[in-house]
Amino acid sequence: MTKKIKIIVSIIFVIILIMGGYLGWEWRKESKLGLIEFEEFNIKETEAEKVIRNKEVGLAMKVSKDWQVGNGVGGYNVELISPGAQANPELSHPYFVVPQKGCLIEVGVRKEKENTSYDMEYSHIKGIIKDCIEVPGFLEESGGFYQLVEVNGYKGLKMTNPGIKDQQLIFTYIEIKVPKNEKVYTFNTVLAGEDQEKCESEFDKFLETVSIE
Repeated sequence: MTKKIKIIVSIIFVIILIMGGYLGWEWRKESKLGLIEFEEFNIKETEAEKVIRNKEVGLAMKVSKDWQVGNGVGGYNVELISPGAQANPELSHPYFVVPQKGCLIEVGVRKEKENTSYDMEYSHIKGIIKDCIEVPGFLEESGGFYQLVEVNGYKGLKMTNPGIKDQQLIFTYIEIKVPKNEKVYTFNTVLAGEDQEKCESEFDKFLETVSIE
């Protein structure tokens, strides 16, 4: 093998190593996309409150010490349940619990990759927020379904979805989505039962404790 061929072979070998390293890095990055599991959150209890944190996604939040902290459906998301909360046995829903008493808040984080097949809702939510700001009458035409909100200083989209049965309002599902740094932070609650006003206030109070980095 001549010296020139050896150099070419060495260059090709280095290129293969670089490409392999890059593809491996991309695979590791993509393998971490999607919903964050409950077990990835750290829960610290103090005398007055519980602090729930995930440093990797830059999220921290607080609830009173007497609230329960558990995992959502499939082991994803964080469920925050007020003392004495009870589900309504007559109102079942495949995606969330409708309370008869007490309050329920659910928090989730989805890691995505903008403008790829892993972009499930990140760009979509950003686009709606942009329309809310720039398109005259967009919010009014949504009939109150969309609202612009801020969580920890970041713009988010609030969606209010009424649950109606026999022409009567039986619950109100509120969901807030905040897109930031290719992550979608989701905060939702269901207002129903005897503590609706209290739970709406608790939800607003909870959002004030949220920190997104």
